[in-house]
Parts: sequence; structure tokens; C-alpha cells
Amino acid sequence: MQFSLSTHWNAGWHETGEAMVDDILELGVDRLELGYDLRIDQVPGVRRRVEEGAVTVRSVHNYCPTPVGALRGHPELFLMSDREQRTRDSAVLHISNTIQFASEMGADVVVVHAGRISMRHISTTLLNMVADGKQFSKRYEKLRTKLLMKREKLAPPCLDRIKGCLEQLLPYLEKHHVRLAIENLPSWETVPNESELVTLLDHFDSPHLCAWHDTGHGRLREILGFSSATRWLGKYGSRLAGMHIHDVSSTGVDHVMPPLGSMDFTAFKPFVRSDMVLAFEPAPGTPAAEVREGMRTVAQAWDTETREDTPTA
Repeated sequence: MQFSLSTHWNAGWHETGEAMVDDILELGVDRLELGYDLRIDQVPGVRRRVEEGAVTVRSVHNYCPTPVGALRGHPELFLMSDREQRTRDSAVLHISNTIQFASEMGADVVVVHAGRISMRHISTTLLNMVADGKQFSKRYEKLRTKLLMKREKLAPPCLDRIKGCLEQLLPYLEKHHVRLAIENLPSWETVPNESELVTLLDHFDSPHLCAWHDTGHGRLREILGFSSATRWLGKYGSRLAGMHIHDVSSTGVDHVMPPLGSMDFTAFKPFVRSDMVLAFEPAPGTPAAEVREGMRTVAQAWDTETREDTPTA
């Protein structure tokens, strides 16, 4: 079992793709996830390192590289759930571009944020209340119930729009031998939720459509009191293509490296398979020593090893 590292960690402070990859190689990691903030001018350098055999690209996070004209990289530049047909068409077009890019780089998984409901972001308020110790208050329960009821009303048309986009993307995925992995997101205003994702996977019943579990996002959903990560990981089974690995602080900040957060990574061990993509996704600017320690911590929790040539901090 080997870990990957997302270029989201260091793409922002390197001018060239070679320098970005070499920075990751110094950690003893030779497997990459190309992040959504990878710039087009960095692609030639990454491609050279791949062709040299220095690194392997295991996964690509949509949209990648950052589309021309976008002010910055972001996984929700266009959403398949959007009410506007033009926006959904843009989502399909640019996801298709990411699929082709992934295939060219030798990756067989594209990670995607599928959708978001157009409503006030109550999850943020709830997380702030949890941080203040107010998760058992009447106001918390009132807001939580309001969120559930509004979401139940607004989610179905969003899911229908996502299905329409996936119908268009599946032939392209099959052509390029790439899997599209739908990531769990931290707020309850996003779609699909866990049960909706299982329904989507059952509906299409395709090896080219998979689930992707982000450990930090899953923990935030648990903190909100809406789901259990391990319960749903058991239901995804072989349809889980991979994981983003990071921790969550006691105040609800994610993308920190274990053991600096509050998560018990031994709970994930039963769901980890040798064929899964296991990509660490630290916040940009995380010290290299914390990234190394995070990989060691998770490797110990899962009774595996990081590469023997991984430098010590």
C-alpha cells in the first residue's frame, strides 16, 4: 500500500511543474494526485517527470488543469446540479477535458464535486455552534431541522440534473478508461449525500462511476450529526475508488495533518484496499515535517509502511 500526495499542497508556491514534483519527491513520495489548482504552465514540467518515470499520477482532481480564463482553480467552477443549462454544459465540457488530461497523464480516476443546492449555507452556522459547545441547544436543533426539510425539498431536481450530465459523461469515461469518483463534501447543502450517492451508483451500475471518501469531509458531516462515515464506507464496498486523507482539528478546521487533529484513523482500516488511491491532501503551506508525520501516523494506524526512503523530519 502506497500513499499519494496532492499537488494542492504546493502548486501555489512553484513556478514550474518540475520544481513542484521535485518538492514532493523530497518527501519520499512518488505518487501524485494532480490538484484542481494546477496551472496550465506547470503541466509540461509534470509531464516530463512522468515520462522520465520519476513519478506516477494516480488521480486528478477536477477541474485540472485550471481552465483558461478562471481567476483561480476551484473544484466547483461549474456544477452538474446547476439550474442553468449553459452552466451544466460547461461542467460536462470541462470535466471531459479533465478526463482526457487524466488519461494522458496515466491516471484512471478523476475526483469530482457533483453539486450544490442553492440555499443559505446553514451548515456553516451549525459548525460554528458546535465549536462554541451549542450543539445540544434548542436553536441548533431548530436550524438542523430547517436544513433537513429544505434540503429534502430542493435536492431531487439537483440529482436529476446530475444524472443528465453523467449520462453524457459515461461514454467519454469508457472511451478513455477513466473512472469518475464523486467525492463526499463537508456541508449538508451539497448533493449527493451518502444515500443519494448509493442510489446514483445503483442507477448507472457502471465501473466507470465510483465513490470517493474524503476523511476530513466525512468527519465534519459526523460533527454536524447527519451521518456516520464508517457506516457508509461499508455500503460503498468495491465502488470506493479512493480517499483523500487529512484530519480535522477540535475546532472544525480540516486539511490538517494527523495526529494534530481529532480523528481515529484506525476506524478506516477495514475499508482500505490495496487497489485504492490513498491521497494525502494537506492544506497549502503545511510544513513538510507535518506532512511526513501525518503519513507515518496513518501508516501505523493501518499497519502499513511508508516508503523506506522517506526522509526523517
